Amino acid sequence: MNLVVDANVFQAYFQKSVHGTLPLVTGDPNNLFGRILGGEDAISFDDSDFIKGEWERPVEREWFSKWFAKLLAQGNVRFVALSRCQFIGTLCAEGFPRSKDVRYIQAAIASKSAGSSVFLVTEDIDFFDPTKKASGMKTRHRIMKTGNTKITNYLRRKQDIEVVCIANV
Repeated sequence: MNLVVDANVFQAYFQKSVHGTLPLVTGDPNNLFGRILGGEDAISFDDSDFIKGEWERPVEREWFSKWFAKLLAQGNVRFVALSRCQFIGTLCAEGFPRSKDVRYIQAAIASKSAGSSVFLVTEDIDFFDPTKKASGMKTRHRIMKTGNTKITNYLRRKQDIEVVCIANV
């Protein structure tokens, strides 16, 4: 599986792996990262280190440095160049924020292989239905687990990007 993983998913993995606590997310991130570290799934980062920086900021630096070196040693990491996405205006019309999160979509576009989808793994409601941002956790989790929204459908049909939460990857 070809993956781009949002920092909130990595932070959940860190919390579970290092501190033994699981934040309020849809599933256990250890399963996902076990597959990544085991070489079953490939993961993409942007070549400008935006995603890496997003992952590193909320966790312990020493732990991250060792962990990331181990990930690189696995050999299933791709660094991709980000480019402008002409369709971002379409997503913004549906409520997607013009924010740094666009870079995750750009990385997903850049990491697609011919004829295959890429999975953007996130627990951020903005990637599903940003109009529900003020909803309670139970409602947001239901939306993420269902994954059937205007934004996810557009990205799936038009861009071959599957937006999924931890529970569905």
